[in-house]
Amino acid sequence: MDKDEILKLKNIKKRNTIATLQLLRRLDKVSRVELVELLKCDGATITRITASLLKKGIVKRAGSKSSDGGRPRENIQLDANYRYAIGIELDANFITGVAVDLKGKILKHETLQLGEQRNRKEFLKILDKITTHCLEFCDRKKLLGIGVAAFGTFANENKTLESVADFHALENFNITDFFTRKYGIVPEISDTTTAHANYITGSGICRNSGLSLLFCLGRGIGCVPLVDSKITFSKYSHSGEFGHTIIDIDGVLCNCGRRGCLEAIASSLSMAKQLNLNDLPDIRRFPEVVKRYTENDSIAVKVVKSAARTLGIAIANQVNSLMPDEVLLTGELLKLGDPFFELIRETVYEYAFPAFSRNLVFSNCGTGENHVVIGVGALLIDRLFQNFE
Repeated sequence: MDKDEILKLKNIKKRNTIATLQLLRRLDKVSRVELVELLKCDGATITRITASLLKKGIVKRAGSKSSDGGRPRENIQLDANYRYAIGIELDANFITGVAVDLKGKILKHETLQLGEQRNRKEFLKILDKITTHCLEFCDRKKLLGIGVAAFGTFANENKTLESVADFHALENFNITDFFTRKYGIVPEISDTTTAHANYITGSGICRNSGLSLLFCLGRGIGCVPLVDSKITFSKYSHSGEFGHTIIDIDGVLCNCGRRGCLEAIASSLSMAKQLNLNDLPDIRRFPEVVKRYTENDSIAVKVVKSAARTLGIAIANQVNSLMPDEVLLTGELLKLGDPFFELIRETVYEYAFPAFSRNLVFSNCGTGENHVVIGVGALLIDRLFQNFE
């Protein structure tokens, strides 16, 4: 057998091993026979893979189940405590840290709010406190690393923050340098939208073959393309700035300094501004929008409907450009309920070309509670699976 054939066989083995681990991550326990059916591999291949994983300890035996006319089938499952990961979400209002096992179960969770007078010193103090608590919780020998989900754009490979529209004091904050110097750990960094997407794909919510577009709707507004339910990474592992596409060139001033951005018109922050809720603490503004909307306050209904229509048109433009098979929505704006979601969907179908929308699947993936921190922690789990030999 020549070198090319050996390499090809190794690649096939690696793909099958990754697929097995990803499947075990989503399922509770499964027999080898079921793995053969689910992964469409032959029995000998699955036996070799599972034997290797059992020997290395990342998979364990989990009892047996009866079979029709034969001996009981042995079940196996992922040993969720084989390794742990830390996920940290950076937000303009709060910082959240979690420790998760290999199945994404949260073992420790801590959120600290920033004060109304936000500044860089306070932000870094809270970030250090959250990170230290998560590190103290984890067995360092089993720790895969730290994943950080950030807002703003990345200026370079070191993930230095740039154009931080919601928190100008963090401009030029070097995330990699902070974690490396303080904890001796080089973090895995993504933007919050990509972290959302990693949760959606890793948890099996998105299993579509073809092109899907995931839209994250909240204080920020983002879009990630998924090909065969896999994230299409772009420059510096950033999803881009869909929320800062211009909707109205003479529109309201955005925090980024330009006028008419989508986020300035249809984000949770912009809705609160339109309802003159600036006197409330930042954390209470959008819940008040939801309250007034669900109580049929006429001004709130007008603001929310306008935002839904604007989002629908922006998404329809993406549908017309990229012709996806599926559109998925997630994020805190979905707390506005089904009528809000339906108005976005109806607007997309109104403005998208019929040839592109006729068979388009439109899905509500929920409000995204803890999706970001679990998703960014799962980036480290994905890396473990990708490199598992």
